[in-house]
Amino acid sequence: MTTGNETIDGTITRVNQWKSGKGHFVILDTTETEFVKFGGFIAQPGDLVRIEYKQAKGMYSDKLDIIRTEILTKGKQTDQKPKTLAEQHPQKPIADYSQKQGKTEGAIMRSVALKCASWIISGTIQAGSQQELQESIIATITMAKSFEPYLTGAK
Repeated sequence: MTTGNETIDGTITRVNQWKSGKGHFVILDTTETEFVKFGGFIAQPGDLVRIEYKQAKGMYSDKLDIIRTEILTKGKQTDQKPKTLAEQHPQKPIADYSQKQGKTEGAIMRSVALKCASWIISGTIQAGSQQELQESIIATITMAKSFEPYLTGAK
């Protein structure tokens, strides 16, 4: 008697418990498809397993439903707890919001000033030679700097 289920062997690369705690998402190294397991799951990342599965239904229809798991070889067991996402991807400390906001607003103001100045200069100077092009760039930057105090409200 056949059950219509399929089996696959592979090493577990990730096991994520559902937020509700009622099941797990499991990923193997041999396939990109995610497996779902309602209830507990005994295997751990690094274990070589044989999984019997079928196509999941309902809201998990894009995943494979685990029927039975057989651990073929236990992976390396470590005493360390898994790293958190923040530990896996360390970032530089971010300045507080007000400092970041001030830098962003300043960059936007400079961008607006430069854009306005470039429109004005491009309409008045026809750059033909390299010398004329350099002069128009300098004039644009000079004009943009003169717009900045007005845009920021400074006098």
